[in-house]
Amino acid sequence: MPQDPNKYPLNGLTQRQENFALEFVRTGDAIAAYKASYKAGGKPATINSECNRLLRKPEIKARILELRDGMRERMEITVAEVMKELWDNSARAKEAGQIPASNQALIAIGNHLGMFERKQAGPEESPIDKLTPQERRELRAALERERDRRAALAAARPVESGEPVGEGASRTLN
Repeated sequence: MPQDPNKYPLNGLTQRQENFALEFVRTGDAIAAYKASYKAGGKPATINSECNRLLRKPEIKARILELRDGMRERMEITVAEVMKELWDNSARAKEAGQIPASNQALIAIGNHLGMFERKQAGPEESPIDKLTPQERRELRAALERERDRRAALAAARPVESGEPVGEGASRTLN
């Protein structure tokens, strides 16, 4: 059976998929890798979706890991060596009085060790988004009542000497 000429012969990827993996490992940016490999433009949401689809493919994941492992081997670097260098950098920066630089090295170490909670990218869901339409109407009505109550309190409060009076005058509620 003849081999598909669109497949990369070493690992079963198309040439574009191979280029995507190479570019992703080189830049760490899936969107840039996709645009370079597929010569694609278009809506950001579409490109983002395609990037996620490619990064989920087992054969592409495997190729990216293979390329990264190869890079580490060629550079003869290990996680322990990177961590030690970061620790040394932190100490040198601290001795030089460069506390922000020292902190950055410590943050990198902490992130690698999973010591800090990471927030996911993208918009966070608001608690209001979880409300039903009826609950939203009730919340809106309660907020309007509170606004009116505060306005009435502000209007009923006696004006103190030297306080601005009239439209545009601001008051803070206690």
